[in-house]
Amino acid sequence: MNVKTLTQIFLILAIISITLFFFYKYFYQTNNPIELVEKKTVKEQDLIEEKIDNIIEDLTFENIGMDGNIFKIDSRYGEFSVDDQNSVELTDVKATIKMVGRDTIFITSEKADYNKLSLKTKFYINVSIRYEENIVTSDNLYIDLSKNFASINGNVVFNNKNMESYADNIDFNIIEESISINMFDKEDKIKIKRK
Repeated sequence: MNVKTLTQIFLILAIISITLFFFYKYFYQTNNPIELVEKKTVKEQDLIEEKIDNIIEDLTFENIGMDGNIFKIDSRYGEFSVDDQNSVELTDVKATIKMVGRDTIFITSEKADYNKLSLKTKFYINVSIRYEENIVTSDNLYIDLSKNFASINGNVVFNNKNMESYADNIDFNIIEESISINMFDKEDKIKIKRK
């Protein structure tokens, strides 16, 4: 072989080698499952750590009104909203409303949304309210302390020593102790059983 042919073969091999090198270096992607799992695990850990930063255990909020009434809410866990730092989602909730000169109202639920600025609270999932000899269970309880208003709705069962009643909704003025009991469908009737 002559020198010219050897030079051409060398140049062609060099071009092919350089092309392959750049292709593998910049364009070829391997789907290495171990590498993908590690990246996914790192992302999941980052999300878990970010979520843990928003969760506080054994959380308590207490508000004492100008009239001396005390609203206290305790929860096993509280998760602050990323969008609104005044909103907290509470888990395993126990609350009390202590009114001057009246009996204490005890509230329990699995979950609650509490706004520490407006003091509006929505209790939900297995809500139970105890006041004197009365026990009320429901799906939801909404309290707006700025208006002294509470609304109990969804499978409402009201029990005391004299009766058991079933309704869809109970609106309650906390200060005046006035109650409005109704059904969502006007055709339905409130059910009352005497004991």
